[in-house]
This record gives sequence, C-alpha cells and structure tokens, in this order.
Amino acid sequence: MDCGLVKGHAYGVTDVRKVRVGQGLMAFFKQEKLYMIRMRNPWGSTEWNGPWSDGSEEWQKISKAEREKIGVTVRDDGEFW
Repeated sequence: MDCGLVKGHAYGVTDVRKVRVGQGLMAFFKQEKLYMIRMRNPWGSTEWNGPWSDGSEEWQKISKAEREKIGVTVRDDGEFW
C-alpha cells in the first residue's frame, strides 16, 4: 500500500512504550506522554512510511535521550514505531 504496509500481512508487536513528548525541562514539567507500539514485518522488508515512521519529523518532538532509551533506529529492517 502507499503507506508502506502490506495488506493482509501479519505484523509482530516487539515493544510498547510510553514516551515523554517535548525537550528538556518543558517535557519534564508538561508531562505529556504518548503511547507507542513498535511493530515488525517478519519478512524484514517494507515499513510504515507515515507519521512516526523512521526518520519522520514527528521524532523531533521526542528528545534524543528518550529516542535512545526506547531504541529508535533508522534502518530498513522491517521494524517501525
């Protein structure tokens, strides 16, 4: 499909996290959180390419430390948030 997902395909859930949105002290005091689910295409190819996909601008809302903590990677490995 245009969004990068394979219609009728089974994806595995590899992680579920609650992440803090924002940077620095603003994120600490604001306490806005977002629930995220990491999925994996067992074929290891084609990934979601919409919001929150690898390298999308939405990841800039999450601090680098938070991205590292949840293990965000930008690779064509079939796994995506």
